[in-house]
Amino acid sequence: MPPGRYLATASEFEQRFVNTFPSSATRAKLYGGWRRRREELQSLVLIEQEWIDGSFVTGKSNPQDIDVVTFILAHELEALAIPDRQRVLELTVLDHSKIVFGCDSYLVVAHQEGHPSYDQFLYCRGYWDNWWSRSRTGSQKGYVEVRAE
Repeated sequence: MPPGRYLATASEFEQRFVNTFPSSATRAKLYGGWRRRREELQSLVLIEQEWIDGSFVTGKSNPQDIDVVTFILAHELEALAIPDRQRVLELTVLDHSKIVFGCDSYLVVAHQEGHPSYDQFLYCRGYWDNWWSRSRTGSQKGYVEVRAE
């Protein structure tokens, strides 16, 4: 994928990275796991955006997982009851997400400008943008952003 962050709907993401690989033994299952995980998360909290990278957004026929960073607004997360917050963590940062949904998941808590943790949020966002904008060899590449629907 050429360098940059590419905005897509979930349907566009499916069309480009699942439907164009009809012989793949893993893509449809992984996409289904990502969608189920996303739907469960959305039932708990608003997903601001998700950045998706890794072999799933390459030409590899049978990727082993979907690498995803989920951005959730801090005030949305803080408003949840403790059991719901725990579930959000299970879906975004713990091994549960990889085992059950096939997603290697990470969470970025998004703070608004003026919040004491806003600079930390910008640092985390920049970290993931830089990490996913480069291949292991250091050459530039792209990744996908799926926004809230």
